[in-house]
Amino acid sequence: MLPQSYHKIFRKHLSEQQYLTLEILLLLIQAYRQVKLSKLASLFPQPIKYESRKRNLQRFLGINKLCVKLLWFPLIKYWIRQSLTPQQLNREQRRYFHKKQYQKYGYWMVALDRTQWKGRNIFMVTLVWGTHALPLYWETLNHVGNSNLSTQKRLIKTAIKLLKKCRIVVLADREFHSAKLAKWLDEQGVYFALRQKKDLHFQEEIGLEYQVLKNQGFKPGMSKFYQGVKCGKGDELGLFNIAVYWKRKYRHKGPKEPWYILTNLPNLKQTLCLYRCRWGIQQFFKDCKTGGCSINFFYQCNNRIFTLKCESLSEI
Repeated sequence: MLPQSYHKIFRKHLSEQQYLTLEILLLLIQAYRQVKLSKLASLFPQPIKYESRKRNLQRFLGINKLCVKLLWFPLIKYWIRQSLTPQQLNREQRRYFHKKQYQKYGYWMVALDRTQWKGRNIFMVTLVWGTHALPLYWETLNHVGNSNLSTQKRLIKTAIKLLKKCRIVVLADREFHSAKLAKWLDEQGVYFALRQKKDLHFQEEIGLEYQVLKNQGFKPGMSKFYQGVKCGKGDELGLFNIAVYWKRKYRHKGPKEPWYILTNLPNLKQTLCLYRCRWGIQQFFKDCKTGGCSINFFYQCNNRIFTLKCESLSEI
């Protein structure tokens, strides 16, 4: 049986037959760690021919009620409420939420990234949970390569709405290095730690010339925290902070360049501690592709899975 929280949400939007089909599918996926439609159809406990079971599952995956807005967002909100109000949980639940605590320094960590799945360019917004991450929202981009600023804003707004009662920090790699994105996040009241490219221009004090990060002479083992700087030689955006950290080498091995992190967090220690949690989204990708359900190896049902999204975010 599914947890009671799932039961209430799914029963609200699905018919009895649809609910039972979804419940059996989820149990099969958990038991066999497989989302390949041909495999699921062969395992599905329905007294009809294999091809008929397969067609039934294809029709089921195509129903409009299987969307993020109706089924996934309510579950995310439920988990958030449970975490925010631990006094309402029983002893076992409190132990679970404490063990899986995904807040650090009182922040809820939202990690952004983009990945390629079976030729699809997927933009993913996740909530870091321990050493892994939970998907908040995702979208298939209709182009190859990096996402643009407008797309980034639109998808991040979804996370902001879902976590509107929480203090959020957005964590992202160098694809999201834009100082304009940093300025927009700051205006939304959101904290951020965005890794930068080494050619970032910054100004330490008004009246001083702009400098380039790669020319500051950093070496392995060094770190520095610039406070109240402006970024972008033409745009002059800020005031922000820049955390620089280059892990020392061990047996002549180590990273080839330092981390340059643009942030509005108050100090170096906090910035580095939170930014390291971004690795949770990489673990999430591994769980999906090869470590869990082997999404890299399914074919027939992937069109429906990747196009699951809410048509309107106005009612989140």
